[in-house]
Amino acid sequence: MRILIWLLFAALTGVYISRPLSDPDLWWHLVAGDWILSHMKVPYVDYWTMFSSGHLWRAYSWMSEAVFAFVEGHGGVAALVLLEFAVAFSIVVSFFYCFGRIAKDWFFGALLGILTSAGCVSHFALRPQSLTWAFLVWIIYIADRISEEGFTRKRGLQMAFVMALWANNHITTVLGLVALAAWIISRGGAISGLKALLCGFA
Repeated sequence: MRILIWLLFAALTGVYISRPLSDPDLWWHLVAGDWILSHMKVPYVDYWTMFSSGHLWRAYSWMSEAVFAFVEGHGGVAALVLLEFAVAFSIVVSFFYCFGRIAKDWFFGALLGILTSAGCVSHFALRPQSLTWAFLVWIIYIADRISEEGFTRKRGLQMAFVMALWANNHITTVLGLVALAAWIISRGGAISGLKALLCGFA
């Protein structure tokens, strides 16, 4: 019953932070994603903007753009609305779970997750950088586990996996590396912090 209530609050919070598809960046992300799916590679030249067409450019959010375009191509705008809720729900569940595990209190974790989600509501949209919130909280959670249990192969692989997702979704990956190192080193684990940082960088 406690898990069902926890999931209900996560779903309601996800509905609360979801917004209509009004972000203007979504549409160029869809165009870039369509190009990626059509050519099966990441564009390295800007084909779409009036003033920099033909100039070097890298679609650093290529993974999200491909997913957005795939969903829109198979379900239209209605599918994008559902995808936005799924992203919001994933972010909220990440907050609830990671904060609950760090605090060792599920109720406090859910409460902190609700407050954090509410603080992000005006910035949430179906765009790649929204996913960075979930990546950041997972990096902090893994860093917390490393600082408590020491560096293990499992934690190193988890770190590499989350950082790989982040690096292929948004350019802010360096913030995750800084947060990771700062969290572990501030808790007295310089060697573990260095190992985790190397795994995350790899």
